[in-house]
Amino acid sequence: NVNEMQLGVLEATRRASLILTDKISRTGSTASLNPHLEQAMNSFMIRADSYWFPAPEHEYREAIKNLQFYRDQLMRGEGAFYTRTDNLIPLLRAFEQLLGSCDDNLVKTHEDSGEPVSTFRADNYFYYAKGVAIAISSILEAVEIDYAKVLEVRSAKEVLHHGLEAVNHAAHMKPWLFVTEASLNGIFANHRSNMAAHISHARFYIGLLAETLST
Repeated sequence: NVNEMQLGVLEATRRASLILTDKISRTGSTASLNPHLEQAMNSFMIRADSYWFPAPEHEYREAIKNLQFYRDQLMRGEGAFYTRTDNLIPLLRAFEQLLGSCDDNLVKTHEDSGEPVSTFRADNYFYYAKGVAIAISSILEAVEIDYAKVLEVRSAKEVLHHGLEAVNHAAHMKPWLFVTEASLNGIFANHRSNMAAHISHARFYIGLLAETLST
């Protein structure tokens, strides 16, 4: 289910782009936004199912280009990237909230309408969560490097390690042929439930990391 997995990656990327633009790349709310990051953030916000101008695929490519421009600025010493805890915590909270939403969809048995969760919807929820985990895993690996000193001072490296381990497990889950919704007491897999376990662990440790850094 590539479409849902890509939507999960996109949503996590959107939230990271917003925090990078609004928090990590500037000193405070009165500081100007980096123009490349602002353009990237706006491009990522285009709906994935938009079939009219602007085309989402084009906008996402432009967003990646602008992130690369920002990276080049950093390499030249012309851009800003602040590794303070008050810049990182909003990103962790955004991920915690997104994982919480995934967790709710992975464990629920009925939709808001009262209808049971169908096999197709279960498949969508599974792969959306997988996409979210893929994106968060990559971003947390970067956090582990960029915020290494802060994490060490706050004794938070082990907490981040556990969070990374959980999202990596979720990101690498590969059901054989298709997602099955077997009984939790049966001999066959309930893939949505299995994914929920990893997503729940990731949510817990990312929330704990935010708490650790805020004290």
